[in-house]
Formats: sequence, structure tokens, C-alpha cells
Amino acid sequence: MIYQDSKKITIIMVDDEPGLRDVFDFFIEQAKKDSKADIEFKYFGCSRACDDYFASKERGEKENIFVISDINMPERDGITFIKELVSRHPYVNTIFCTAYHSDAFRRVCAELGAFAFFAKPADYAIVVQKILESAQAASLVA
Repeated sequence: MIYQDSKKITIIMVDDEPGLRDVFDFFIEQAKKDSKADIEFKYFGCSRACDDYFASKERGEKENIFVISDINMPERDGITFIKELVSRHPYVNTIFCTAYHSDAFRRVCAELGAFAFFAKPADYAIVVQKILESAQAASLVA
């Protein structure tokens, strides 16, 4: 899939499992090569670090932002984190990727407006593909 939009895509992963950073980064690099998309990847081991990033960041008009969050994390669970993040930054697209994949969690995530829910272990190539497809679809509507 060749990505044909000029908007930068920022993908942020918030997960307390640091090993996922390298795994997901591998799939991001593959997607960059295959799609020619302008993708920036950020990883945060806790939701507070992600909050700090958003507090210091100015949103660019030509940017699609996707936040992938785990549900079970220290300090603050992913559901609370995403609720608070979206209340402050409603333009952020949210995705949950978690080992807690009950129907109840899926419903809550859908109610929060998450555009995707993936059970761990996830196929990160598919996660990245869904992000690119969503970003491309959003550019066609805009």
C-alpha cells in the first residue's frame, strides 16, 4: 500500500512493557519503506510521560496522531489515561492493544471512541496497516 497523503503520521505507544518498543519500531520501519509515509514513532513506558509530551507539543495541521495504549499499567490504567487524553486533545485517534480482551473492555473502548482494539499478542503489521488506512481515509474526507 502506497500512502498518498502529505500529512505526517505520529504513532505513540504507551505500554509498560519496554520490549514492545523494539518490536513495534520494526513494523513502523517496514511500513515507512513499503508505504513511503512520513511516520514518526514515539514510545512511553507510562501515561504520565505521554501527558508531558502532549503538554509540550503544538499540534500541526498536517499531522495525524494515533495513540496506542495498554489497559493494565502502573500509576494509571489505560482507560482512565485515554479518557483524560481525549478530553484535552479530541483530535487524537486512540487504539487499545491489551492482554485484557473481554467483551466488556471492548465495549468500554468503543464507548471511548477508540477506532481499534487489538488483543495481545497483536500482529503489529496489521496495527500499522489499520493506522495507515485510517489516516488515508481521513485525508479523503478532509
